[in-house]
Amino acid sequence: MDLVFQKICSSRSYDDFDKLGVSPQLVHQVVTSAYAPRVSTLSTKKADQMASRFGKVDNIHTLFGYFENVFSFGENFDKQISSSVANNKEQSLNGSGCVRFVGDVLNFSTKQVDPDELFNLDFFQKELKDYKEMTVNSIRLIDDAELNYDTYRRNHIQIERLENSIYLKMISLVNMSESPSMFECFNHPVMQLVVISADDLKEDIDGMVSTLEKRKYPKWIDIDSIHQHILIIFDQSDASNLQNALKIQEELKFEKKKQSTVVPLNFTDSKSPVLKLYPSVFSVKENDELEDGSIFISQELFESLRLPLQSIVSRELVLFMNNKIKLWHEEVVTPRTSITGRLFGGRKWGGSSKTNFFSFGSSSTSLAGGQKEDTILGSGYNSSAGYYMYNSPEMILRKLGDWYFMLGDYKNAYSTYELIKKDMTNDNAFPYLASLQEHSVLSLLIGAIQKAGSGSQQLTLKMISTVINPLVESSFYSYLSRCNLKTYAIRMIILVSEFYFLLGQQTAMTTKPGSPISPSEIFLTESVRLFKKLIDAKLMGDLANGFLIQRVAVVYSSYELLFSFDPNFLFAPDEPYYESENDLKKVVTNPNKNCFGVTRNRKMILWLLLATRAFIELGEHVEAELTLWKVATELSRDTSKGRRNEWLERRDGLFFELNTKLENK
Repeated sequence: MDLVFQKICSSRSYDDFDKLGVSPQLVHQVVTSAYAPRVSTLSTKKADQMASRFGKVDNIHTLFGYFENVFSFGENFDKQISSSVANNKEQSLNGSGCVRFVGDVLNFSTKQVDPDELFNLDFFQKELKDYKEMTVNSIRLIDDAELNYDTYRRNHIQIERLENSIYLKMISLVNMSESPSMFECFNHPVMQLVVISADDLKEDIDGMVSTLEKRKYPKWIDIDSIHQHILIIFDQSDASNLQNALKIQEELKFEKKKQSTVVPLNFTDSKSPVLKLYPSVFSVKENDELEDGSIFISQELFESLRLPLQSIVSRELVLFMNNKIKLWHEEVVTPRTSITGRLFGGRKWGGSSKTNFFSFGSSSTSLAGGQKEDTILGSGYNSSAGYYMYNSPEMILRKLGDWYFMLGDYKNAYSTYELIKKDMTNDNAFPYLASLQEHSVLSLLIGAIQKAGSGSQQLTLKMISTVINPLVESSFYSYLSRCNLKTYAIRMIILVSEFYFLLGQQTAMTTKPGSPISPSEIFLTESVRLFKKLIDAKLMGDLANGFLIQRVAVVYSSYELLFSFDPNFLFAPDEPYYESENDLKKVVTNPNKNCFGVTRNRKMILWLLLATRAFIELGEHVEAELTLWKVATELSRDTSKGRRNEWLERRDGLFFELNTKLENK
């Protein structure tokens, strides 16, 4: 099932940016899919039985995962969506239908409602190791000959693509969480899609449709911001099924006031071309079999389900979100940004968690029978339970900002986050504040990525040092020290590092000849700094750390490529440079003066060696060999007859030591 990442990587054109690692553009694309609006799927037993006719599928939720992948990356991953979300939020979803189909995440009867980690670190490490072993097996099958440096050189493009998919898998594991969180709303479903069969009994349908209203939810879940839609599927080969489906649709409309869509499925078509679909990039394998989890269905069957799904997403879901955004803006944002709101905090009476002149008491005052005032609509932060009520101004604004973020409107997302930062700071709501700061940073970075494509003004060094870096440091500290939320800290550092990396590349590519190129170096330096911070923290496990060390080398490898875009850029060092400090400089022949002093070639090689050592210590000898062969390939590109890299060949050096260990393994 996980071989889907190998398909994604192999569908891209192989260029210099993919030479040592997966490109940050593709990482950004996966992250964009991770933050897509959630659609919770419920299904009856008969609907699940019909889903099993599509192939190796157990239920409707699993089936929709195959369409989720198609919406995000294109059919068979041959045509991928743009790496940046369009500014027009409706077009962002209309063009790709990019959503996350999740299971019945609103069933809290057997779940904890306390803040919890995004994912289980032990599970993360096991999944990453399993995928790594699967990739190694795929590499060994490329060539009939023994895997050595010669076979690596013959098949290096295919091998590097397989290797790149490991890091992409790691990114998906970091963003795979589906359970709703109380202090951010990205995992809260925007829509509940109930799938029933035309053969279902009325009582089964009624029980499934009424789940949203009848269940008991935590006080931070707002069911009014979840849109419900019913999907009625049937086999069109049976004529009676159509009448049953239309009858069910009519009953749902007039008796329960529910919207529904009738979808006929043709399972008997044998003339239509067959498509190969892959499971969601955020799914995990349910067994240890080394298979890609793909299914084969006819083009007609595929279109009969894709079209209604995409129509529901692009019309109903987007329309529902836009209407809610407009309502929340009128009810909460406008009062807060008005003159009165600025003078008195913009809070509704009774909605403050602190005493003020107009509130006539604190929201934490006990009422009759020991009931707290947090049960009143519009109340603020419950410090003892550690959450905001779903209808408090703070939670409404947080949801509004998150919805802007999911729809690709990062400017409004950042502005909305700024409206509640002070309140959450005063309330000491540290998990809420840390997540708010994280996504304020992500909004700024992704917004800058969008502008970078058009060559617009980028983030300045002052903004990075005075706004972004303090927010990252504060959020990282809060996640680890105040909240004990390691996985949130991991997600934040990886995403911020990757977006800095992408900004560094995009800025250099849009830099005009003769213009200063220092912004690219600033972004790449910040990316390396944060990757090092995560490596030093040792939060992810040794294997993941090895790939993070390798990622630092990938960032350093970009320097030479990025600074060579400008054909007029020449930097010739002064002649005395070769006559002072180090006599070995005098023997360097034909130095590459076009990029002299701006590349990070030696640092790149050093970090590849550090990654090799980390893999050897873990007993991952194949990964160690592949990484060391990357070093050898880089050395073969040396145009100075090897003299520039003599430091690597010392017998007391790391390169010689690692070579010896691998030869004697």
